Amino acid sequence: MGAWLRWVAGAGFLVAQVGGIAYSRFVPERYFSWAPYDIHTEFAIEASMDGRQLSEAEIYARYHIPKTGADHRSPHNVIDLLRRVERRHRSNSVEVVLRYRVNGGVERTWRWPG
Repeated sequence: MGAWLRWVAGAGFLVAQVGGIAYSRFVPERYFSWAPYDIHTEFAIEASMDGRQLSEAEIYARYHIPKTGADHRSPHNVIDLLRRVERRHRSNSVEVVLRYRVNGGVERTWRWPG
């Protein structure tokens, strides 16, 4: 009985991993799977509060990521981080502009509030 239970638990774990990988191929975020990170995102953040542009140090202090940088994952990881911070602060006076390129392609823009 013990060997059967270990086999079922191991098979269940592997099925869950394969399911996570398959699921992650169809959604922009890939937080909980072992799917390969095959996207390279270059980004630049501009943020203003009460009409004043935040400095590079202020952006880092607020979001814990640099003003300009690169991420080896989907741009939605950076967007989700920015959204979480702004929802937590709940400030109407903040405007955020994220400019990003995926795999060196066309520049895109995301804005908060959207």
